[in-house]
Amino acid sequence: MLQRLKNLLLKVEKNSRIGPVIIKFLRKVRFVFYKIYLSLFKGSNNDFDINKILWVSPERINFISAAGADIVLGRGVVKGGDWDKKGRSFSDILEVQAMKERYENSIAWAETAWYKNMAKKLERGERVRNFNIKKDLDKKTRDIDRLFQSIEENGYRRNQEVSKEYHDSLNTRGPDENYKHLDEILVDIGRDGELLHRDGRHRLAIAKIFDIPRIPVMVGVRHQKWVDFRGELKQYAELTGGALYQPAYHPDLLDIPYVYGEERFDLIKDNLHLESGTVLDIGANFGYFCHKLEAEGFDCTAVEVNPQEVYFMKKLRDINGDSFKVVESSVFDFRSGEKLAFDVVLALFIFHHFLKREETFESLKKFLQRLECKEMYFGTHSGLEDSGLEGAYINYDPDEFAQFVLDNTSLNQKTLIKELDGGRRLYKLYK
Repeated sequence: MLQRLKNLLLKVEKNSRIGPVIIKFLRKVRFVFYKIYLSLFKGSNNDFDINKILWVSPERINFISAAGADIVLGRGVVKGGDWDKKGRSFSDILEVQAMKERYENSIAWAETAWYKNMAKKLERGERVRNFNIKKDLDKKTRDIDRLFQSIEENGYRRNQEVSKEYHDSLNTRGPDENYKHLDEILVDIGRDGELLHRDGRHRLAIAKIFDIPRIPVMVGVRHQKWVDFRGELKQYAELTGGALYQPAYHPDLLDIPYVYGEERFDLIKDNLHLESGTVLDIGANFGYFCHKLEAEGFDCTAVEVNPQEVYFMKKLRDINGDSFKVVESSVFDFRSGEKLAFDVVLALFIFHHFLKREETFESLKKFLQRLECKEMYFGTHSGLEDSGLEGAYINYDPDEFAQFVLDNTSLNQKTLIKELDGGRRLYKLYK
């Protein structure tokens, strides 16, 4: 019944004869519907593959988990509470500080605070971790040196790949055969998607020292609120045809199906003339392009009229620590009456929706005429045969549409970057 109600709302909303005020109201109603539906059907808490590898930047892992779960038996666990708010900084670990001193400043192990502290405890007869005597401590420092040298010479590899050869070379016992496949850096995930360190401090510290872009990690405990958010996204994907339009850009969410991945972004990045500046993304969906371009050094503004997409976009922006601006508005109402100056504009497969009615077509022309930019990446529909535009007020083939945009902006050149699936095209428009 809920699915039928959703389809009815969409059908009414797409009726070209109703006005923008009613459309805006229906979108709000549909957003309320989605929130009710998502709260009722959040998905299973027990669908986690404990063998799943996430590829993440080491710089995302800055605090230690206080979940307190076993590093093997605690995998796939969902846990509420404040455990994700209590961890200390990874950089405060004395052993991590000693590694930085050792490998960045060439300080001898014996001169580091960590080594001195451990040696004193052993001299007093205390058993510290797996160390009984100072000889054990010295062996550990040699093991860390060998690990550092291995990563320096061979790069960072899956521990599963190198574990046997590494431990054989040291004549030490590696991980238990039953659990060797789980022997990667282990993180827990907090309520806001934060990656919290639990195991594998030496590999993580070395990855940070070498500034390695991505490393493999496995997940132990997930916070209940994070799992709830994952459930919302999964249900939203099911409600919108079985897949998200864009990736949910967090390492633990990339297993949720999506339609369009990195290809379009890579095409834009390869054609960008600028290395920094301001970006306007029209019809931004989840803000994937703003997230990616912000990482490249751009100051981005995402405009999106759909309340559901805005809800998830703000969540994902905050989860990733991004700072791009989110504007919930029709692009026609964005800074209405003002000139809009941006270095780069993304108009990706959105403008053809404005060809359906005379009112929105005229609004598109007015918007373009107040837009000032250096480059526009313009995605077109497939043209006259596009099934979504029967009976439209006006239609263009892709090349005509790109020329229409040029005629109504200060841009005067176009380059076809690529013809994509279904006859859609991606153009670069520029001065």
